[in-house]
Amino acid sequence: MIDSSIEARLREYCEKNHIAYSVLLKDHGLIQFATEQSPWNKAVRAAVIADQRHRNQFLLLAMNEIRILCENNNIDHVFLKGIPVGQELYDPKELRTTRDVDILVRYEDVKRLVGCLKEKGYSFGDDEVPLEDPLVRIRNCHHHLRAMGKSYKIEGEALLIEVEIHVFPFARGYDLLGHTRTDLTYTDIVLARKRSIELDGNSFAIPSVTDNALILMMHMISHMCLDLVLFLYVKKPFQYQSVLPMIIDLARIVEIHGKRIDIEELIRMAKQLDQTYELLFADHLLRCYFDLNLLDGIRVDPANNPTTPLSTVCSLLQEINPVTLLFPDHLQDELSLTAIQHITASDSVFKAAGVHVELTGKHIALTLEEPVEDSLFGIVFYSLNENCHLKTDCYVIELQEKSVRFLRDNGFRQIWGPEFYGQSSEKELRSNYSVVYEKARGKSEYIIPWPNGTIVEMDSPSTKFVIRQISEINPFLNKSYSE
Repeated sequence: MIDSSIEARLREYCEKNHIAYSVLLKDHGLIQFATEQSPWNKAVRAAVIADQRHRNQFLLLAMNEIRILCENNNIDHVFLKGIPVGQELYDPKELRTTRDVDILVRYEDVKRLVGCLKEKGYSFGDDEVPLEDPLVRIRNCHHHLRAMGKSYKIEGEALLIEVEIHVFPFARGYDLLGHTRTDLTYTDIVLARKRSIELDGNSFAIPSVTDNALILMMHMISHMCLDLVLFLYVKKPFQYQSVLPMIIDLARIVEIHGKRIDIEELIRMAKQLDQTYELLFADHLLRCYFDLNLLDGIRVDPANNPTTPLSTVCSLLQEINPVTLLFPDHLQDELSLTAIQHITASDSVFKAAGVHVELTGKHIALTLEEPVEDSLFGIVFYSLNENCHLKTDCYVIELQEKSVRFLRDNGFRQIWGPEFYGQSSEKELRSNYSVVYEKARGKSEYIIPWPNGTIVEMDSPSTKFVIRQISEINPFLNKSYSE
């Protein structure tokens, strides 16, 4: 079972909210935790555990080979999640489903580790892929390389095992152009505080209890929330990953190792990594589902409003009925409605030194007073369609010495409107925005028409505008990596 107390708390939560416990487990792919004594439940539970026990044999072969490679080549490392989490937090450890191997190393050690793995038969799935391609992935700034795979054999049976090489322990979410504010110093901290765990007669390096709690917390949140971020900000189709498997990991570490988790350090690292809202959301979920107190009574006050899309979604989800997070059929509507309530209208007027912008449903009236320096303004409008789904569109007014340009996010690579995250470079604007209006600079008033596809949305009574001037070069392009 999950654990006598955690299971009891989850059952109690289900009972209070009229949720069938067995249905909950089945819908979340957790049937191995079912304890009902029906023959079907027993058979399925046994089959799931047996399958994971079989897979773990191959995973441990891979982990041991990778461990030896790292030790022989002086590559500092820890193994993340996976079998070590199962070993520490579950009984039997096979209750924790694991499909691949995750290892964390420093960025400067990535090339050596990839080379060592290739010598041992690992590949990226296409031997023609040059090493620089996966390195671009982490410089752009994913937290791990694309998976490398190798087939292992036990008693004549082969199984493909994949390994993900991390340079940062978890996904951070997206900022402008898909870049993240990755703080690689945290990788150094995790490696410096590592500890060991015994698996199958061998010792493997894993994160400290406190770092493991933060890593499991962010693993849960990133899987839950990143698709919701893309849904709200760039109109990606609504998707939502199961909550329970990963929150149970977090609940287990809090219950088993709670006294060993340095809460003050956990809070300090969350603040350093700009993840205070994520920490509060994790605490909220643990309280709702399991009556567990992650923060041990310590009050955490965010310094200001959420500063990243991921933290914004975490703050919104705290206002939604937690039952909806378990059965997300209506989550799309609730999330959209909650988001629209947080949109601050700008009264459709923006005034700055020498600039006056007024928006209507038909056009933009731009009035300039001389002299006006080069400026960039971000405009986002939000509206609710007939199904109460949030729709957004992002525009930029660019004032240059000799021209006035009106640009629209083309939705291809732009992730966040620059009105939130600083000024795009000229190259980035050209690749991510389409110019829909351009006039020579020389007069004081401009009437800029909205694109035809936008006018209908502008007429909606729910439409809200946010206009902001952008005054600094984009600070979010990642500068943590060096050759």
